[in-house]
Amino acid sequence: MKRVILTTLTTGLLLISIAGAADQIGYLINTTGESLSKINLETHIIENDILTLGTDVWCYPNQIIIWDTLAYVINSGTNEIQIIDLNTEQTIDFINLPAGSNPFWMEFLDSQYVYISLLINNSLAKVDLVNKTVVSEVPVGNGPEGVVISQGKVFVANSAYNFSSGGYDPGTVSVYDPNTESVVNSISVDLNPQMMAVDDSGYVHVVCTGDYSSITGRINIIDPEAETVVADFAIGGYPGQISIGPDQIAYIAAPDWSYDSHIFTYHSITHEVFHDASDPITIGWNVNMVTAYQDTICFAGCYDDTVHVIDSSGAVIHKYPAGDNPYGIDFNYLPGDVNGDFDVNLTDILNLISWIYVDGTPPRWPIWRANVNGDQTFNLEDILYLITSVYVDPNKRPIPSPRWVK
Repeated sequence: MKRVILTTLTTGLLLISIAGAADQIGYLINTTGESLSKINLETHIIENDILTLGTDVWCYPNQIIIWDTLAYVINSGTNEIQIIDLNTEQTIDFINLPAGSNPFWMEFLDSQYVYISLLINNSLAKVDLVNKTVVSEVPVGNGPEGVVISQGKVFVANSAYNFSSGGYDPGTVSVYDPNTESVVNSISVDLNPQMMAVDDSGYVHVVCTGDYSSITGRINIIDPEAETVVADFAIGGYPGQISIGPDQIAYIAAPDWSYDSHIFTYHSITHEVFHDASDPITIGWNVNMVTAYQDTICFAGCYDDTVHVIDSSGAVIHKYPAGDNPYGIDFNYLPGDVNGDFDVNLTDILNLISWIYVDGTPPRWPIWRANVNGDQTFNLEDILYLITSVYVDPNKRPIPSPRWVK
């Protein structure tokens, strides 16, 4: 039956592609320079300061997410989302967020809605990207920072800094249900949870930074279904950003007061620690950014205005001179590009058929690129949609799926 389905679906397809290929590009936000840089990952040419970020000075760009042909940037200081058309590399709009709220981190629920932590407001905002409005604002814990989505639930890390005592209250992760639009649980975690990432099993990895003094960093791992911490181990130092790659290696940026540059790593499934505070990867000067890429490498941004591309051993593959204080990067992954070659054609159709009906070999990471009809599942509908897009109606482009779809 599998061979019949495969033969039936591929009969009559022309061995040509009518979908254009794209260069592999990384778009980088420079927080102090308040600008956008562009790295061509094939030619290794970097163009710095191609666009000014924010509507005013002191905008503090904090995060960038690429969604198809648009880039969305959180500007924390000016309380806004900046929308950039990557075809023209020009700003096309801003979405205003509550004044003085200090928006910190965001995650897309789907093509219309994004959730954003508002650090000063101690709340989670739901933003409608189509109508460019704030739909709702719900209180969460004190000092919300990192936001991730797993199994359709929104997890928010509450850093819980207490201005009165000058220290940190017990850390929590709030669980928000988009269906009821309410916080349904509060999970106790270690001190000062800041950033989070989701592994390919859907588990939520919480970086608990400590108090920058006697209490150092720990990793808490949450089962999203049970909404409980199922693993907890020391990593040391004062860790911040985390990113988990296709090989399940977790990379953590761990800047410290001496401006030494530390990156910690561990295996997200087995929890084996490879590099921690006692044996860190050291590059550049004060690493603030880590972002894994599709071919098991990681981009690390340093305060000395450099971006280092490393493998899991810490070996430097490339080094780029960036703008002022690179802090976030995202890549122009193409929806429908199942094999990860930055083209959408017959090969992607065949790979998708093979995955679903033949040998179960998964698409190239990140896997959401195979959900071409955007319904958050992988099935025959995606195959038919991709065939239509490539051979029947090139205007019916594959739809980008949320990054949390595994």
